[in-house]
Formats: sequence, structure tokens, C-alpha cells
Amino acid sequence: MLRNPNLKRLAIANPERAPYGRAAVAALTSLNLYESLKPRLVTAENIAQAAQFADSANADAGLISLTSAMTPRLSASGNYFIIPRNLYPPIEQGAVIVSNTKQRAAVHKLLDFLLSPAIQAELAKSGLTPVK
Repeated sequence: MLRNPNLKRLAIANPERAPYGRAAVAALTSLNLYESLKPRLVTAENIAQAAQFADSANADAGLISLTSAMTPRLSASGNYFIIPRNLYPPIEQGAVIVSNTKQRAAVHKLLDFLLSPAIQAELAKSGLTPVK
């Protein structure tokens, strides 16, 4: 797909601001495709807009998150392939508890819920790497 000369526009998130945009550039660079595809890149503000560009045919394809590609709308209207994780640096997410929060117990309860085996399994089904 990425080597197809009929690919005219490829949507990615803005690599200067979006982790998925940086991952897209890294993957294309790893595949030695970045320079040849650079003129065809359509830069979106974020991953959601990149997905919208692909979904609305404002781009022929998009390098988007797996969770976006797996949504019912996008998976029903197109195809996706998973880019091997060794082609880009990990995209790490985090959580912070603000030390002066008045909701400390509720925040800890939420984090415990998010870290539970059941939720971690659901996150994995959605294309996210479970917390280790």
C-alpha cells in the first residue's frame, strides 16, 4: 500500500506535536519511504483528524492509531494493517495524581480500576499494550 504509486495523499498526525505523528515518520523512515512519501503527506493536527482525513477521502490512507482503525466506523469502511512495533519508538502514556487533590481516594480507585486485569485485557483487545 505505502509503495503503491496511486497513493496520492497519506494522512499523519503532526509530528511536531503528536506522538503518533512522530511514530509515523519513524516508521516511514525505517522503511526507507519517508523521503519518497514526504510530498504526499497530509499533516493533521492530531491522530483523530488524521483518521478523519482517511475516513472522508481527504487522504487515500492514514497512519493512525490501531485503536482508531479498530473503531466500528473505520473498520467497516476500510482495511488496516498493523505496523510492526520495531519500526517506531514506543508511544508511552502516563497518569499523574496531583499531590494536592481533594479527590485522592477517588483517583486511586480509578487508577486501580484501570490497572485491573479485566481492564488491561480490554485495552489489549483495543490495540494498546497492557501496563507491565
